[in-house]
Parts: sequence; structure tokens; C-alpha cells
Amino acid sequence: MFPLPTDQIDYGEAIPNSQRQNYSKIYRPKSLVNLDISNPNDQPNLLTYLHPFLDTYFKFFEIASNLWPNHNCLGERLFNQQLNSHNDYYTFQTFDQIKQRRNNLGSGILKIVRNNKNYQNFIKNDPNIYSHSDFNYEFILTLYSSNRIEWALTDLACQAYSLPNTTLYDTLGSETSNYILNLTRSPIVFCSRQNIIKLLNLKKTFESKLTKFLIIVSFDELDFKQKKEDQSLKELAESLNLELYDINEVETAGKSFPLPLNPSGPNDLYTISFTSGTTGVPKGVELTQRNLCAGLALYQQNNYTQYQPRTLAFLPLAHIYERQFLAFELVSGGAIGFPSSANPVISLIEDLKSLRPYSFNSVPRVFNKIESSIKLLIKHSNDPKSQSLKEEILKNEQQKEKEKDKKQKSNNQPHWLFDKETVDKFRQVFGFHNTRFFVTGSAPIAPETVKFLRAALGLGFRQGYGLTESVACITIGIPFEKDPSACGVGGLTIEYRLRDVKEMNYISNNPDGIPKGELMIRGPQIFLGYFKNEKATSESFDEDGFFHTGDICKVNPNNRNRLYIIDRIKNFFKLSQGEYISPEKIETVYLTASPMVQQAFVYGNSLKSYLIGIFGVDLINTHSFLKKPIILYLNNQVEKLSLRMNRKLLQNYEKIQNLEFAINPLTIEDNLITPTMKVRRANCSKHFDEALDKLYLEGSLVKDSKQLLKVLEEDES
Repeated sequence: MFPLPTDQIDYGEAIPNSQRQNYSKIYRPKSLVNLDISNPNDQPNLLTYLHPFLDTYFKFFEIASNLWPNHNCLGERLFNQQLNSHNDYYTFQTFDQIKQRRNNLGSGILKIVRNNKNYQNFIKNDPNIYSHSDFNYEFILTLYSSNRIEWALTDLACQAYSLPNTTLYDTLGSETSNYILNLTRSPIVFCSRQNIIKLLNLKKTFESKLTKFLIIVSFDELDFKQKKEDQSLKELAESLNLELYDINEVETAGKSFPLPLNPSGPNDLYTISFTSGTTGVPKGVELTQRNLCAGLALYQQNNYTQYQPRTLAFLPLAHIYERQFLAFELVSGGAIGFPSSANPVISLIEDLKSLRPYSFNSVPRVFNKIESSIKLLIKHSNDPKSQSLKEEILKNEQQKEKEKDKKQKSNNQPHWLFDKETVDKFRQVFGFHNTRFFVTGSAPIAPETVKFLRAALGLGFRQGYGLTESVACITIGIPFEKDPSACGVGGLTIEYRLRDVKEMNYISNNPDGIPKGELMIRGPQIFLGYFKNEKATSESFDEDGFFHTGDICKVNPNNRNRLYIIDRIKNFFKLSQGEYISPEKIETVYLTASPMVQQAFVYGNSLKSYLIGIFGVDLINTHSFLKKPIILYLNNQVEKLSLRMNRKLLQNYEKIQNLEFAINPLTIEDNLITPTMKVRRANCSKHFDEALDKLYLEGSLVKDSKQLLKVLEEDES
């Protein structure tokens, strides 16, 4: 059945007669549009499940574990005491072993919670105190740790016993963590050992509010008899009316007192994923088993491999992006390797070399680092042929693209720029020996980065788009997409249209025939509401059931009706001369135009006629520019990028005229960016208030600077 033929899923089609005033037509994959049907309501149904039986995550995993019981399932690099380091290979547990552990753990969870005296008293006074009237569950379990085998194991146990879960992560802060635990009334939190004291302090600080929080389970072994530190943790927990276990104790209890499986149904709650929003407290997105299975169908429609693939669970499982990816790999019989460090960036290269994954799923910031590292390797190589590669690579790629447009029969064919020896060298440096393609999401990636990495590593690059509210990915490009900016066409589980945003000059009936506007999505993969927040839910959907994504997109009829993310609706303001500014678009251009820029926060005051900014720079790529007029250099790079892309990227009023730069000025710890690297604009404006005032006091630094720019260009050449 899968993967589907390319002409069914790689081509978008507009439903006839589906356009309304201020909206574009409704788009779907070609296979779900009948051009002979005049009534848009009579079109074929969207796909919900791969098969009617496969309507829950539990059933997916049961089939996978029955098909491949002895195949590798979840793995890690064990710590070698003799070498005082992690092994350079992964040790895996099989699907059958994980399945048995899942059953033991699920039984143990229910036993320790139901036996807790405080839980019994709460239930006696109010049988529904831990549940929710809209869903069928006993209580919600919380996960709080970096990626590891036990995280995925606990999630699988929840599926087997109808327990939805939610997550905490360090960057939320104590107030937000309290908010989530209080809102969900979660009685039990599974965590890494290092997070136990954080939870104890949280309970101590908010003891009057967190009365329903009763149990902590450590993913790491605890020795209450021999280790005084563990004894102290247990005593502190007991003083706060908390029980403290480790996961081995819970699994042992479940093995001794097994309970019959009680798996979730398709309409049951799978998880509550709290969005890392740029303003206010996070909203809890209710995702059902039906939503998740629709998301798995999206991946299955165009992914297939004949051998067991290995992948690295690198991005935080606290966010739905990695969870959707991990679930797909598991139910497809894939082997999942986990990072050997709580900070996965630290061990990334060694983990990749040890695992040699089939694909690598990450975010633009990581791929930018890989790009910079490869260019640095080229720059410092003693091989004479490497010296010219840095300058020639984009020119050669563009020539290949022109040739491909004329001769290409399939998009899914690589076009080598380097000889095999050079490509293999780069692959081995990063552990991409067996990698077929990269997957990127969460934020837009620079097209030039995609072109460079495709060329230098000889592998594909797939850009996806999605949100927490859509169980992550709803559309994904093919590995060797002709236009790297494209995100493919929508999956078989959703349909979408664009809403006019006239105040930003985005309309669906553009004279050039390319509709632009806010992306509106609908279908089985889209969530139904925010947890205990009816107001936010009602505001997020229109009268036809389409969800407001807040993202500005375009649909390109000249490229198979592919989707492009071009802006964000919420983040725009007006300068004193009346020009509307979209800061995210400008930030993306500067990040794309120069490798020295790693972070960008663009700011404008409505009383001023020009923009200023706070930029984070990369030391490796910056040292040679520090004595040059950086603002002029950056704006010059934007113009050069415009020439390469054959279109004007920024108007003069959109260019920065004064800036402050630093090393990593935008951090999660300072609450200036979200864990998915989105800029929290209100927080940045407040945090950098003095710096921004100083920049405007200094005024524009680029007026009357044509002669200086000429000198700069001569110096650069």
C-alpha cells in the first residue's frame, strides 16, 4: 500500500469551486481531489488511518513487536567503567524485551498510585478528581527528563493502560511547571535522578497548590540502604507527603502483580503537549490517539525502507516534533538510539559515529553548525582541490539545478558536486556513513544551507512543516526537492486554504497567480481543543472548522502547488513613515545571508523610520570582520543573496541601520527564545531595553555611506 505513487502525493491540487471571499481554494494531495465533482463537499474523505484496525499507538506497536520480536528496538551507549567513557557502539533491547518491560511497568504504575493513601483519600472524596469529563482516563502521568530509553518505555506503558501523559522541561521555570502540574492534577512524575531535587523544591515552594502531586519515580537506580544522598532524598520526599521510587521497583511490582492490558481507544487522550508559546502561559494541546495515528499515516504514505533503519532520538521528546518521529520509527520496526549525554549536543558527533543512522532529524540551528564545520574543514584542508570548493560550490549547484530542470525525470536523484572520496570523508567525520537524508523542521532553514549540505554530503534534505496542534508534521518535502524553500504538499490527513491578511499585503487572488495568506488547516490530524481552555479553543478555529496557524504561506502553482512558509502573522509593526515591518522575515534573510550571524532580533519603534537589532555572532566566522563596518557588510551580503536568488529580498527600509552584537545574546535561560528557538519579542524588548534606547540615540550608522561601502567591497575582494 505504501509508499504511494509520486504523482498521488507530490502534487497538490485545488478543489474546484472551493474558493470563498477572502480565502483561497482548498488544497489537497492530487489523489484526494476529483476534478469532475463540482460540489466541494462531495470530494473523497481525508485519510484517518492506514487501516481501520490501526487506530491507536498501542495497536501499531503490538503489530511491530509481533513482526520483529527479536529486532533491535531501543538502544544506548553503555558507560564503560574500565575506559571511563561510553562505548563506541550501541547496545539494544529487542522489541520483545521492551514489550514485556512495558507490561510490567504499566502494571506497576497503577499499583503504586492506587496504593497511595493520599490518592485513595482524594478518590474517596471525589472519584473524578484526577480525570476529565471529556476523556476516559484514571489520571495523567508526567515525564520530566532528557531523552532516554526509559522515557520511551514509560510512554509505551501509558498506551497499554489508557494513561495519557504530559511533560515538563527545565526551561519552563518553576511557575510554569507548577501551572502544568496543578492544571493536569498529575499524581505521578517520572524523571531523571538530577531532576528529583528540582521536583522536591517545586513541591516545597508550591505545597499548598500541588496537593495532588504524590509520587516521584526516578529513571535512575536509587539505593536507599547504602547511599546517604539517596536516603536524604527519600526523607525529604516523605516530609513533603511524596513517595519516591526508582523505575526498577515499579517494574518489579508490576511483574509480581500483573494487570490485564487496558489499551487506549481511538478517541482517548494520547498526550497533553504544552506549547512553548512566545507570550503568556503555555496552552495544553489535547492530542488523541486518532490524531497521532493520522500523523503516523502521513509519514507512512511516503517513507519506506527494506531493512531495519537506525535513527537517533536527538531533539527533546518533551516536544511533539521528536515524539511523532520516534513513534513512526518504532511502529515501522526501526531501531532508536538515544543520546549518551543529558545535553545531546555535547555527545552528538560521537553518538552519530556509533549509531550511523539511516536519517537524521534536527532543526536549522544544528544544520547551520554542520555547514560551518564543513566549510572550516575545507578552509583548513591541505588538499589543493579543497581550496576552491568553498567559492565554487554554490555556482556549481546552480548549474546543476539548471541542467536538472532540463533533463530530470525524477526529483529523487542525487547530483554530486564532489568526488566520492571527498563526500565519504565528510560523511565519516560526522557519522553519516549510512545516512540517506536529513529532516528539518521547527523553523525555516536557509535554502543555501540545504544546497550546500546536499552537495557536500551527497544526501537528501527534507523540510517539513507542522505545529503542536497538528501532531507536528502535516507536510514534508521530498529528499531532493528542486526548490529547497518548499515544504512539499499537504499530507493525506489534512486539507488547507489561505486566508487574506490585507494589512500585511498578503492576498489569495494575487495578480501573479500565487496565492498568499494565513495558513488554515483542517482534518483528522488536527487537535480538537486546548486542555481546560474553551476560550482559546474557540478563538483558534473558524466557522468551517479550519485552525488558524498564524503562519503566512504561499502556494506555488508553478511547482506542483507546493507550500512555502514566508512569514508570521502575529509579529509585525509599523514604522513612522507608515511602512509595515515583518521582523521574522528580515531575521531569516540576515541569518541566510551571512554565516557570521547565528541569532537575530530585529526591533523597530513606531516613532522611528528605521530598524535596529541585537545579533548573535559566530566567533569562528566573525574574527576577520570585526574591524570592518559590520552593518554595511551584512546589508551588502543581503544584496548579494538577492542577486543569487534573482529577487529583491529586503527593501531599504527593512534593512538594519544600527545594531549591537554579542556571543549568544538570545538564550532559553533568559527566557528570550523558546526551546524551539522562536524569539520571544516582548521579553527581548524588555531585556534589551537600555541597549535598544542606546542604539536609537546613536542614530543610523549607514546614511551617507556609499563611499565606505565601496572601500569595504574592494577590501573584501
